[in-house]
Amino acid sequence: MVLAVTVLTSFDEKTCEEIYSRKPLDQVRALEAVAAKAGVHGFVCSPEEVSELRSFGKILVTPGVRSPGADKGDQKRVDTPHAAVERGANYLVMGRQIVGAPDPVAEVRRVLTDELGISI
Repeated sequence: MVLAVTVLTSFDEKTCEEIYSRKPLDQVRALEAVAAKAGVHGFVCSPEEVSELRSFGKILVTPGVRSPGADKGDQKRVDTPHAAVERGANYLVMGRQIVGAPDPVAEVRRVLTDELGISI
């Protein structure tokens, strides 16, 4: 499976405009058109762009997902696990929050049950 990376979640609007001369959503749309034409199976995009890309019927992987109140680190365009799933994300990337937790397994279970309402 091939996934196309859109705009990095560590880019805020200003950085995106400096690099691409476009706002993040406009750049995501431009990259989506090129990648879809090439036949990709999905996209890696911030939770902020999931709703826009959902209509294309592709797999959506969202880095920049953090629990409410969790440290964002260098991530600029982030959202909660619940919001990312509500917007249509298929897969969530929560690496730092999970790996940096005192008990990573307990943190995954907490996110699944408390934030996403998934019984495990």
